[in-house]
Amino acid sequence: MPRSTSQPTAGKSKKFTAASTPVDTQDRQHPTKKLIINTAEQLFADYGIDAVSLRQIAADANQANNYAIQYHFGTKAELVSAILDVRFAQIETRRETLLSEQTAAGNLLSVRTLLSMLFVPRAEMLDAEGRNTFAKFMMEFRIRFKNFEGIAHPIERDARNQPATLQISEWLKESLPDLPQETYAFRTRYLSNMFDSILVERDTQIATGATVPTRERLLERALDMAVAALVAPPEH
Repeated sequence: MPRSTSQPTAGKSKKFTAASTPVDTQDRQHPTKKLIINTAEQLFADYGIDAVSLRQIAADANQANNYAIQYHFGTKAELVSAILDVRFAQIETRRETLLSEQTAAGNLLSVRTLLSMLFVPRAEMLDAEGRNTFAKFMMEFRIRFKNFEGIAHPIERDARNQPATLQISEWLKESLPDLPQETYAFRTRYLSNMFDSILVERDTQIATGATVPTRERLLERALDMAVAALVAPPEH
């Protein structure tokens, strides 16, 4: 039988202290860099990283200088890395808030709560039109990841800059002591893919005029699926 998710060991008497030094977020960026990152993220998500040139990004970002991207970021790979740095810093800030609230209240951190703190902040990353463009960008990035030498995959990025993410992940693993590490890593990695796919599909349906559930309802259903997948007995 799978382990109960109501009161996992990881949720008992846990405390978390937010980082004293705030992570760098896009809100404190140079406005031109912020515009370029938003534009590049949208173009990469819509057309693919390989298909979009730096010149096209500069033009869509209303930069008169065709070499504006190179000036601010360098290569395309460095621009992709900058997008990841900015977005995961924003996500980390949100996870810190959620984790601090939960632990300060003395709440037991169930598998569902821990998964929610991992994935809901990513679902909250919306562009100016209310779409989950970052989720679509991440789907494209995963496909092209090995093409970018020197860029760490998001799950392998410097843990010192993601203390909340690291703590949530550690407690989640502790709450599933019977799950082998390899199985845990496999399931959490593909659950991330699943969440992004669900968000992107919702945006696509909206664009076609289809009636869709609210983002909140969709996330609840996705979390139901995620919990079921994670607590299932290890395969043999």
